[in-house]
Amino acid sequence: EIAKEGKAMRDPLTTISRVISEKEKELIAIIEPTEKELLAQEQWVENEKERIRLEEIAKEEARIQTRIDALAQYGYQIDYSDIKAMSDDAFAKYLEAAKVQYQTEQEEKEQAERLRLQQEAEEQAQREAERLRLESERKELEELRAQQAEAQRIIDEQNAAIRAEQERI
Repeated sequence: EIAKEGKAMRDPLTTISRVISEKEKELIAIIEPTEKELLAQEQWVENEKERIRLEEIAKEEARIQTRIDALAQYGYQIDYSDIKAMSDDAFAKYLEAAKVQYQTEQEEKEQAERLRLQQEAEEQAQREAERLRLESERKELEELRAQQAEAQRIIDEQNAAIRAEQERI
């Protein structure tokens, strides 16, 4: 009897539970496509946020690389964290200072090269002048030797003529 009474009490609850389960399944069937669509949209939003974040990182990296390249053309290197933290105005001033220093160094190098070339030209001119002086002295010496040889020949001829005259006498 107790078991029958318990079953009789549970039957309406079981029926209600079945009705509730059926209603739950019906409601889930209604909202499930929308929920899937919303989840897909939510995933798209998350993906888009990630894409934008990566794009911003890439832009920042490109900006920093551009700065590094700009400094590198003037032979400058700077710490990555310093250049990353630098404002555009500060970087512009830093770049201008690097450019001025680079130009100064280049002008100094060019001046040093001009001086070196000038010294080489002067040394070359001195060597050429010395060579010409030595060649001139050599020619003078050869002319003197030729004159001396001619004078010696004349002396020898005169001596020979004197000896011949002495022998004749």
